[in-house]
Amino acid sequence: MVTIWNRNHHWRVLTWIVVEISSWLSNEPVGAAMLGDGSLALVVVGGLLGVGGTIAGVIGTAIRDQIQQRYDTKKRRAEKFEELVGAVYEFDHWIEAARDRYVYGRDVPETRVSGTMCK
Repeated sequence: MVTIWNRNHHWRVLTWIVVEISSWLSNEPVGAAMLGDGSLALVVVGGLLGVGGTIAGVIGTAIRDQIQQRYDTKKRRAEKFEELVGAVYEFDHWIEAARDRYVYGRDVPETRVSGTMCK
């Protein structure tokens, strides 16, 4: 079985691309730019790779921040919903106690419900 893509192949292809671009930018024969003859082609290619990496980093950071913001929004909505459910439960308990006191005349002490969901 033949492996199409491995680490050595990756570096060979990347080196070939750099050499081709360097030769193309310097109008020299293939491989002449790699000899260190003072051509500016390698600096240009390196700069382009650096700028590309920076752009990729900025885009990745923006995507990460967007995902984090969505997560925080969902978490906050869940917490607020939990508080709402606790308040509704507490209000229901208060209404039942008031009804028992005023309508039926039962002696029910006024107590505040303090469950795990109520704050």
